[in-house]
Amino acid sequence: MAPILLLLLIVMPVHSICQQHHFILKVHIDGLSAKTLGIGEAYWSSLQSLHAAKMKSDSCYSDDNIFMFEGTILYPTAIRIYPLDKSKYFNKLIFIDTGYQEINLTKNDSSITIKANTPVEIEHRKFINAMGVKTLDDSINGKKLLKYVKDTPDSYVALFAIINQVYNYPYQEIFNKINKAFGDKIKQTKAFQFYVNTFSPKPLAKTDPNLLGTSIDGKRITLSSFKDNDFVLLDFWATWCKPCLELTPSLKKIYQKYHSKGLQIISISSSLADKKDIWRKTVKRENMQSWINIFSEKSDSAGRDLAIKYGVTQIPTIILINKKGDIIDRWVGFSKEDMVSKLNEKLSKLIK
Repeated sequence: MAPILLLLLIVMPVHSICQQHHFILKVHIDGLSAKTLGIGEAYWSSLQSLHAAKMKSDSCYSDDNIFMFEGTILYPTAIRIYPLDKSKYFNKLIFIDTGYQEINLTKNDSSITIKANTPVEIEHRKFINAMGVKTLDDSINGKKLLKYVKDTPDSYVALFAIINQVYNYPYQEIFNKINKAFGDKIKQTKAFQFYVNTFSPKPLAKTDPNLLGTSIDGKRITLSSFKDNDFVLLDFWATWCKPCLELTPSLKKIYQKYHSKGLQIISISSSLADKKDIWRKTVKRENMQSWINIFSEKSDSAGRDLAIKYGVTQIPTIILINKKGDIIDRWVGFSKEDMVSKLNEKLSKLIK
């Protein structure tokens, strides 16, 4: 076997009550040729505090499509395997554990199936079947997930599943029940602690007049500058959020109707899930320059930003602030029609 170039997503290991353990991973691909194979953490790159594995060696390749990886791991965690040859694309999420383990990826027609000898990967497949989904990236029913965690409170698969749901789908109230149902082994991981501390709702009754930041055109924005003069609508969104972008045309109409009567709109893109250069391009592409646009920088050592401080755990979220500087209403969800209807009804009563 000859060593090949491997692009690794290198991350720093987190500190945990668990110790670092050695692992060796053998990947065999059947029915699909891949000259180079990449492997990386399945967690979003912005959630580096959740990373549990560190790779320390490149893969090797033989005529049998066999790749070897080695590294250390804190506890069972999810990774993604993908070919670096862009002409042959697949991206498979699997779970790895400590020690030696083998994973087989087999191409069947247009799909690729996984076979593994590790208990955590076997549980992964059982979990998928129990939830009635194809992958952990699909929307998972909260009640089904709660039942699973109650039955299997020390499941690392369920831990990753709920973290994944925070990013892709609405933060449901039932998730709080799921968090409490996890066992101590899961609750003591840095992954669980970071997730709960970051994404637990923290609604505010009052706003901080100096809480905002610098607008896209370089102006310092504070809520106190609008006090006594304007109502303020905070629009929390992200460039990758399709429902957020679908809401933008309606916000334009609302702005045209009420701005001259005392309404300011401030769109805030969360730094936890967005990149600043993409944000700038999206604001320009969507013609959002009429109102104020802010990229919410991480504001403290825990990585929290304006979205977290305003109790935003789902986007799009719009928050209405009165002339006294108090939050008087908020609308959350993916139903654009419902959000716009309720906002228009509220504004028609407040702004004559």
